[in-house]
Amino acid sequence: MQTKQDYYQILGIAPSASMEDIHEAYRKLAFQFHPDRNQMIPIANQKMLEINDAYSTLSDSIRRSAYDIPMGYHNAEPKFKRGSRVRVSAHASPFNDHIGVVDQEPIQGSFRFWYIVKILVNGLPSIPRLAEEQLKKVDQMIPAANQKMPEINETYSTLSGPIERRSNDIPVEDHAPEPKFKRGNKVRVSSHASPFYDHIWVVDQEPFQEKLRFWYIVKLTSNGLESNARFAEEQLG
Repeated sequence: MQTKQDYYQILGIAPSASMEDIHEAYRKLAFQFHPDRNQMIPIANQKMLEINDAYSTLSDSIRRSAYDIPMGYHNAEPKFKRGSRVRVSAHASPFNDHIGVVDQEPIQGSFRFWYIVKILVNGLPSIPRLAEEQLKKVDQMIPAANQKMPEINETYSTLSGPIERRSNDIPVEDHAPEPKFKRGNKVRVSSHASPFYDHIWVVDQEPFQEKLRFWYIVKLTSNGLESNARFAEEQLG
């Protein structure tokens, strides 16, 4: 028999709701019933207390499992089976975000199912014991994504670094043969490593090309004194 408030009903979601559904329902209700927005409505404060109580329980996977069983909402069947591919979603675990395979049939504990998962780390197998709420189903498209991700990371690391990008551009003929700035242009130093970072300068000479980039001699007048410095094109904005 149900003896507690129905937290799912309070948040307006189904017992099968995902964690994302719970967060979204709470966000909407908190905005609607927050006492600061409803100072003239006494019931709003009580309603907000109920919403917070429901959310604090359902947003915690262990407390949610303990709540679901006496309420009759607990899933009597394990979410994964032996041979299922799963991803670890426990931030406190050293295996977080690793993909593994359920190595044995799940074991039902007091409030949850437990799984023995085989995970390869640096080519060596590890077999941790993980609770059901610490695992997520691996999409069938994940293997292709995992194969694509190193290419994406390598591309980003090259194109997000101005020097690495220029080294890539020249061999593939994508490098602009013309300098970005001309003599007399006002420029701002965008190199955090420079003591002149964020200073505004004037290009004092025509730029010249050397190896993989254009170089500029820029002049700064500060406190009546003139200073010249040499900067690469990617250090200026």
